Amino acid sequence: MTTFKKRSTLAKILDYILLFTIIYPIIMNFVYGYRWYKWAFHMPKDLNNSERIKQIQSKQNIDHTLWTNVKKETFKLEVTESAIIVGKLFIVDEKSTNFVFLHHGWTGNMETNLNIAEPYLRNGVNVIVYNSRGQNNVSGTLSLGFKEADDLYIVIKHFMDLYKIDKFAIAGISMGAATVLRFTVKYHDSLKPEFVVFDSGYCSLKWQVKHVLKTYYHIPWFYGYFGATIITRLKEGFFLGLFTKTHEIKKISDVPFLIIHSREDLFVPIHHSEVLEKHHKGKKLTLFVDKGEHGVVYDLYTKKYINLIDKIIKEVDFKNEKTI
Repeated sequence: MTTFKKRSTLAKILDYILLFTIIYPIIMNFVYGYRWYKWAFHMPKDLNNSERIKQIQSKQNIDHTLWTNVKKETFKLEVTESAIIVGKLFIVDEKSTNFVFLHHGWTGNMETNLNIAEPYLRNGVNVIVYNSRGQNNVSGTLSLGFKEADDLYIVIKHFMDLYKIDKFAIAGISMGAATVLRFTVKYHDSLKPEFVVFDSGYCSLKWQVKHVLKTYYHIPWFYGYFGATIITRLKEGFFLGLFTKTHEIKKISDVPFLIIHSREDLFVPIHHSEVLEKHHKGKKLTLFVDKGEHGVVYDLYTKKYINLIDKIIKEVDFKNEKTI
């Protein structure tokens, strides 16, 4: 009969320590991964209320006189079977075929960036804004730039056919900047913009999730990132790591970029814009400023911001004869 030697107490303790070092990170990953998922995908619905939007607009430098000379139209567009977006057209010249599409950020809406539309309107460029999926009572699910880039493609194609658009540019802030970057990478060969404005955005969703876990949850990123990735894949159908890659940025170097960011931005670090600047080998203008929290560069550096918009519009011959 075989007998087994009784294991020592030390050996049992070591077994429990080994088990703990394996199980604990897994549990932490799913606990913090799910907390991040709920925060990123569901909190925007709670934050998009009329009072909050009014507070944002009250802090913006809006030229109300300019808007009296702009024709306004609203539209609804079905981008998928489960997503219908609502937007507005701001028409300076009905004969103009130059349009810019502005994409708002996470927890924003089409009304929160009207101040940024003004430099384009002054140059006679018509502007289109809309509420993106999963926010502002719009159907569909938020995807932090993945599906939003596909929606942007549908919106642009729709208005290109409707208005016989000759030239178009795209601009986004925060998540909107990530969206226009992903759009350019994905649809560059079939639908190329005249230029792209990347304002306070992230070029890597993986880096951004890791930053949020470290900065706002105060944990090592590896205690939450893998869980967040798995949960996002199961719930939303995509992997966080499959966002824009640095080698893809090099492929769109023939599209001029205007890259804007604040060094004080703690929510989306300026590192994202620095990486974009480094890997984009073509024509680009940058506005990296020392002051300002996330997404407020236009409000704090209005004149510099407008000058760069004017400059890139002139360089790519995007200005319309009729201006306001």
